Parts: sequence; C-alpha cells; structure tokens
Amino acid sequence: MITETSIQARFLIPMAISLGIGVLFVTVIALASVPASYRILHDLLPKTFPR
Repeated sequence: MITETSIQARFLIPMAISLGIGVLFVTVIALASVPASYRILHDLLPKTFPR
C-alpha cells in the first residue's frame, strides 16, 4: 500500500505508515514492560510463598 501511486492511495499512505509505526512501538513497549511488571509484582509478594 505504501508503494501505491494512485490518487486514492495517496490519502491512505500516511495512515498506513502511522499504523505500522504504532504497532511496532506498542510491541516494543509490551516486550519491555510485561517482564518488568512481573518482576516488580514478584518482589512485592509476601515471603510466605516459596520462590
């Protein structure tokens, strides 16, 4: 879609680019924040549970 040259596609190219960048950004953030939040919650658990 980004390489399309028609008149109709010219209106959709910016949307396609921003959507792709947004998906990549959210993927990177999720890959970093999920393990970090798991580690934080694991450290906050009471000491009664074995590690």
